[in-house]
Amino acid sequence: MKYHTLLLTLTGDGSSRWTLSRVGTAEERMGIDREIITLENKLAEVVMWERRVKELDGLLTAQDPQAAKV
Repeated sequence: MKYHTLLLTLTGDGSSRWTLSRVGTAEERMGIDREIITLENKLAEVVMWERRVKELDGLLTAQDPQAAKV
């Protein structure tokens, strides 16, 4: 973005639609801010999901006698 003045955004839904906007506009900054908030929310859930994976792994290992031997 540092060396560009325009941002091309493709919809990615197979419709061949796109938008062209100026880099640094208020709309772009709000979009980036929304993305940052979304990513921060997802990162906040990482510990919870890691605990859940361990819990499920423990349950699966307890149910599979072969897994305990490996």
